[in-house]
Formats: sequence, structure tokens, C-alpha cells
Amino acid sequence: MRGAAARRFLLAPLAAASLSATTPPAAAGAATAAPAPTAWAATAAPVPAGSATGSAATADVEAAACPSPGSCVGVGYYRTSSGPAAYGPLVERYTSAGWSDLAAPLPPDAATGTHEYGDLDAVSCASPSWCVAAGTYAGTTGRHFGLLEVVSGSTVAAAEAPEPPGAGTGTDQSAGIESVACPTAGACTAVGYYEDDQGRQGGLIDTLAATAWSAAAAPEPAGAGSGTSRYAAMSSVSCPSADWCAAAGTYGVAAGGTAGFVVTLSGATWVATAAPGPGPGTSGYGAVRSVSCAAPGECAAVGEYTDATGHDHGLVTSLSAAVWTVSAAPEPPGAGSGTDGYAGLGSVSCPATASCVAVGTYEDSTGQDLGLVETGSGTQWAPAPAPEPSGAATGTAGASALRSVSCAAPGACASAGVFASATHRTLAMVDTLSAGSWAAAGTPEPAGAGESKKQSSSLDTVACVGGGCVAGGSYQTTAGGTQGLLETEGMTPSGYLEAASDGGIFAYTVPFLGSEGGKTLVAPVVASAADTLTGGYYEAAADGGVFAFTAPFLGSMGGKPLVKPIVGMAFDTRTGGYYEVASDGGIFAFTAPFLGSEGGKPLVAPIVGMAFDPATGGYYEVASDGGIFAFTAPFLGSEGGKTLDKPVVGMAYDSLTGGYYEVASDGGLFAFTAPFLGSEGGKTLVAPVVGMGYDWGTGGYDEVAADGGIFAFTAPFLGSEGGKTLDKPVVTVAVG
Repeated sequence: MRGAAARRFLLAPLAAASLSATTPPAAAGAATAAPAPTAWAATAAPVPAGSATGSAATADVEAAACPSPGSCVGVGYYRTSSGPAAYGPLVERYTSAGWSDLAAPLPPDAATGTHEYGDLDAVSCASPSWCVAAGTYAGTTGRHFGLLEVVSGSTVAAAEAPEPPGAGTGTDQSAGIESVACPTAGACTAVGYYEDDQGRQGGLIDTLAATAWSAAAAPEPAGAGSGTSRYAAMSSVSCPSADWCAAAGTYGVAAGGTAGFVVTLSGATWVATAAPGPGPGTSGYGAVRSVSCAAPGECAAVGEYTDATGHDHGLVTSLSAAVWTVSAAPEPPGAGSGTDGYAGLGSVSCPATASCVAVGTYEDSTGQDLGLVETGSGTQWAPAPAPEPSGAATGTAGASALRSVSCAAPGACASAGVFASATHRTLAMVDTLSAGSWAAAGTPEPAGAGESKKQSSSLDTVACVGGGCVAGGSYQTTAGGTQGLLETEGMTPSGYLEAASDGGIFAYTVPFLGSEGGKTLVAPVVASAADTLTGGYYEAAADGGVFAFTAPFLGSMGGKPLVKPIVGMAFDTRTGGYYEVASDGGIFAFTAPFLGSEGGKPLVAPIVGMAFDPATGGYYEVASDGGIFAFTAPFLGSEGGKTLDKPVVGMAYDSLTGGYYEVASDGGLFAFTAPFLGSEGGKTLVAPVVGMGYDWGTGGYDEVAADGGIFAFTAPFLGSEGGKTLDKPVVTVAVG
């Protein structure tokens, strides 16, 4: 830390001086107006039984991850009792039942009683049922160690983070983990810091392979300090694949001061690259705080540096074509200049190559602190002041900062932080990006939140997936304590829709945004998909034509020669794109990545549908004999090669377990890793089942019949077309 300007940005609360408390065109006929954003809902983070209460209560949610819609994990710390102060690691899980606390143990050598201390600063989830959380804990000798917690289902297992050879063993030495990335279960990279026997700090890299963690010292750039001037720490890591990562941090320069740096892993070798402030005359201070990689070799990292005049600037360094390029982050019109001005970036999210958003704070020419949003990639970034909620203080009394950003897909992001209200309180703030515009969303407080000038709330983290976001932080209560704060948005589907072969749409609870019903079609509609990022939906016809309603039209196979007709489609919640699949297994990808297909291969039975796996970014094809073909997504079994009473007609992915389902025309349901909740198999049906949909808000599913009948299992029944006269049969159901 250097001074007041740096502390304004780097400390989690805003400075006391500032605040009182610590597209392509849509298809013809498609609707174009974006739906209103879903409201955020607040809840107190549940804590273990026996935790401190009243004015002694202390808890904070510092990091979150959402591997799939309706499945998230938040981590932080809490005070373990109302007696002598002791703190333990906090792990929260979000499912269809809401938020619940998972008991998080400490390693066997952890201190107990008044010396107990555990704190989780980071979490990464490779699947809905497998995550790693990381932070720091105190040992029996008083020394601090890195903490690693593996979350498997509802069980949490703790381990001490290993340290490299030469790490200190005395009571004054310490280590900690600041960030973790797990591209697949059993393959993780965690980064942080450690101290040697002389108390000199170095960057720490821990790697998980299967069940074993190993440690390495982070390499440092040429010109790094040595001996008593040695200093390095890693603050962020991003791993788009199991054998490729980038990590960011800060190191001491031999000539004096600090600078940001990045290290990249390709194969088994880490390579360090300096990321100093751009241009001549920098004053010897810099740091890189956050890194995000959309793909191996495609990354952006952000932080800050000080120029020769003492002005703090935001720093951006981008990796492309194996070269890191450093540039100053531009500042909005009206930004301050000279020694009194400052800007800094603390979080970046890159959902796709050449599509990144970074957030932080800056000071304008009047001395007001404002949240900062930077959008772009490489050296091309566009700055904007972060919008503030209604009720924000204005003029020199105003202040805001953004601490975290997460983008579920390009153009669909949320950022979290704090702002000063006109009533002189510090309050949590969320800004969301939708339809090309940022807007401040209201962030309610839980029941029992304090309302005096000295009682505040704040958000430190946000995590988004196609289907919603969660944000975490803390708030002060009327009793004078501090509780963990959890905010959720869009994590429950609003309903479902049925699509008929003539393009007619029947919407239940979800808004009706238009349809192809009553229009002349070249080929019948065969599939539909909900766009959980925009609230819109798609229909796909057998000739590959796609019809978009409120959702963006990204292309189609309509009017192009096909070997076999289209039979299904899926929405990619990671990229905002979509897929079409043909009966021969051919896959057609629009904005979404092509990962392979069964097209051109001999099949025992035709393909009848597909499903997207948001946890891996992969997808599945399913054939009428029950065969499953997995691309990047894990193969968990199938009905292929077995005797079926009736052919399989569709499938669905279970975002809470990472499993999937197949459904047959007689309503028979086959579950793989996902729970079997019932079916229409063996019952007399008025019309055959034609498909199914997964309800990621409840963990249940729906079967839909050709007459429009809906059969709901654990999922809510919201109505159907069953028993009504239809112009054409229903062909699919989509939950959104």
C-alpha cells in the first residue's frame, strides 16, 4: 500500500474520506424490445449453528462461482461464537432449495479456541458438484498457511496448501491463496504468496492433479528484486484448459518500487512477463490485480500504475499471438488529472475472445470517486462512469466503486460494489449490462438490516451464468453485527413454452414475444430454445431456418442445402450463441464453438435431439435408440444398444448434478447421474411424448406430448395445451 489514493481503490471498503463506512438483425417478425431486468433478491448468508449473534456477529461472502444455471457456491468467513473472537471458513451452496451452509473444516494442524482463524477468498467450480475454495488459516504455532477446501457434493474436505522448497518454517512466516481456477474436476491451479526463512515474500503456485497438490515458486521477470528487496505475490489466475493458465500479480523491482507481472503456463512450464506502467517516467509503482482468459493464449489482465506526476492510472495488459501488450486504461471525460487524480481496475471478465469488461474506480475533476467500467480488448478500450442507483448522493458527497465483474456471455454482464446514498449510508450496488447499455439495479437488504448512517452494506463479488447471477458481500444489522450478504438475480426460471410444428407458441408464465404461428413456413418447426440471457426464445425449422423473438438472430441453415433435416437446437449459455443438429448428427454452430459432431459417420439410429452442458461448454447428441454422443461434455452412459419399448425422442441436461436425461415417446425416462423423479412410462397417453425440458430452478423436469399435455416431475405445473384443439401438434418444450 502506498498512500490515500491507492487505499481508496485497493482496500475493500471505500476510503473513509469518501464514504461514511468501512447485433445482427433479428429474424422477420421477431420482437426487438429487451425485457425488463429481473429484480435482485437479498438473503442473509446462513452460518453454522453456534455462530456469533447480535453485535458480535461477523460474516462476509468474498467470492462466488456459478458453474451452471441454478447452481452456485459462495465462500468467505464467519465468527464462530459470541465469546472470544475466533473465525472459521464459510462455504455457501445455492440450489433449487435456496442457500444453505456447508460445514467447512480446517486442517488438522489448525489453531483452536481464541486463535482459530480461517478465511476463504476464492472459489472455482468445475461442475455443479465439484469445487475448490481457497484462502488462509492459522496453525497451532500462530503461523498462517494457505487453505484449500475441496467441495464434493455436500462434503467439504480441508487441506494445507503446500509450499515450495525454501519456504519459511518460523512462527513469523506466512502463506495464503488468493485465487483458484479449476477447468475440470481434479485439475486446478491456485496462486498466492509465501515467505522464506528471512521473511521475504514470493509468489506461490499450487497445482492439483487428481487428488494430489504440489507447489512451485512463481517465476519473476528479469530485473526483479533479490535478497532483502525480494517481493512477489500472485492475486489472480485463469485457466481456460487443464494445461494452459495465466496468473497475475505484483513484484518488487530491483531498482525500487513495484510493478505488475503475469505468468503463463503452457504444458508444464511457467514463464513470467513484466507488466509495468506504459510509457516513460513511471514512478515505480504498479500492480496487476485480475486476469481472465477466454481461450488459451487469449487473455486480459488489469490493475494500476502511477505516472511521473503521481497520477494513478488503470492498467491493461492483453495477451494475443503469444505477446503481452501493456496500455493505459482510458478514463471517461471529466476525469481528474495531476497528482490529485487516480484510477484503478480490480476485476476483469472475458467471456469470449476480443470481448472483455473490466471495472474499478476513478476520481473526477471535482474530487468525486466514481465506479469505472472499461469495455474492449487488446489496446482498444472504451471507458464509462458506472451508473449509480436512484438515491445516490450527488456532487462531492457522492462516491462509488466497482469491485467485481462477471459476464455470462458477451454483452451480458453484472458488476458489484458500493455507493454513497443521499442519506449518508454506504450501500451495496450492482450494475448490469444488457442490450448494449449499463444500468444500476436495486439491491435490497435482508430483513433486520440496519438503516442508520453508520450501518452499511457492500458487495465484494459477483458470478453470472446463463440464467442469472449471484453477488456476495456483507451488511450491518440493527443489532450492530455484520452478516454475510447474498444477492441472487434470475436464478429461477420464469416458466416454460410449448412450440407447435406450425410455429405456434404457447407460453406459460413466461412472456409471449411472438411466434411463426399462422405464417407460411418453408418447413415445419421442429425445435425451440429459451435464451436465458435476454429472456427471449428461438424456433428452428426442419430446413434449418431459425426464428428469433427478442433473442438475437445469429444465423441459420435456412435456404442452405442439408444432407438431412434439422431435428433439434440448443442455446449456449456461455457465449449467447446457439446450435442446430440434423438427424445425421451434423452440428451447425452460430456464435457458439463447434466442438465436433456425428455428421458423416454411420449411425445405428437417427439423431433426434441435443443438449448443451453449461458446466463444460460442451454438448450432447441423442439418437432414437438412446445412444449418446458427447462433445467436450462428459459421457455418463446411455440407452444405446439396449432394447427399448419406444424410441427416444429427446434429452435434457441437469444443471444441478451435471447429469442428463433421455425421454422416450411412451414417456419413459432414463436418468444418468441425474436423479430419477418419475415418468409417464407404462401409462396410457392420449398422444405420444415428443420432448422434455429441465427446470433449473427446482431441479425437476417436464415431459411434453404432441397434444400439448405437460407432465411435471418436481418442476411446477403451470398449464398446458392438453385437451385443447390444436392446428398442428406440439413438437417441443423449452424452460426459460
